[in-house]
Amino acid sequence: MKRWMVLWIILSMFFITMCVPSSSGLEDDFEAEQAKLDSLRRLKCPRFMSSAAEYYRNRNWRETVAIYSQIIELGCDEYDPVLAPPEEIYQYYAIGHEYLGEFSESEKVILKGLQKLPKNVNLRKRLAYSYKKQNKLDQYISELERIVDMTENDTNLMMELSNAYGDFERFEDQVYILKRLLKKDPNNEIAQGELAIALEKSGEDPLEFIKERFENNPDNISYGLDYADRLIKNNRNTESINVFKKVIRVDGSNKVAYRKLGEV
Repeated sequence: MKRWMVLWIILSMFFITMCVPSSSGLEDDFEAEQAKLDSLRRLKCPRFMSSAAEYYRNRNWRETVAIYSQIIELGCDEYDPVLAPPEEIYQYYAIGHEYLGEFSESEKVILKGLQKLPKNVNLRKRLAYSYKKQNKLDQYISELERIVDMTENDTNLMMELSNAYGDFERFEDQVYILKRLLKKDPNNEIAQGELAIALEKSGEDPLEFIKERFENNPDNISYGLDYADRLIKNNRNTESINVFKKVIRVDGSNKVAYRKLGEV
């Protein structure tokens, strides 16, 4: 009995071993499939990329998104990133969907691209745009914040973020980003004006900022009048008179300064 049991165990192990494919066989199959795929890519990727460029150039957006879908499915960017640059593929694919008004599809394309290129600023800008067009405003702001932190010196993006904060009445955040912007671009008059408004809306008195702005730009009539008006609002009429006189010394024909000086 024991002899039969031993024999049965030996035969079972033999058949189990025979059923397990060898690792070398699996590797051979994989290499054969990979060679077949590379051959297909070598043939089709150049054609697809050429067609994509033509469709995009001719603003044929439906064909543009269709061909870029095939390019990604075939993995042309993985096979030859010089022929098929991933940034170009995902960006133009997303733009095609944008022109078709398909912003949710554009979002999907960009998120897939960002899995490969997580630090690509152009793709992230397109992602923020898609969020905005879909009214996903929290995600829009979050993406803008991420891009601003990545780029650091893009004052246009900082201004866009400032406007978004203002729309959401996040005035303290707006003050912060505008001050950061003005460190990069201290002469940005739009940012200066927006900061004065944001300071007031956040509960801060913008007088010191307005004063500093005029003192740094004493020939700027608009800044002087703004500073004088703010002094009047704070019941500091005597100081406002001195500011109006400074404005008149710069522009002796300024009727607004003369009129307000007379009213004080």
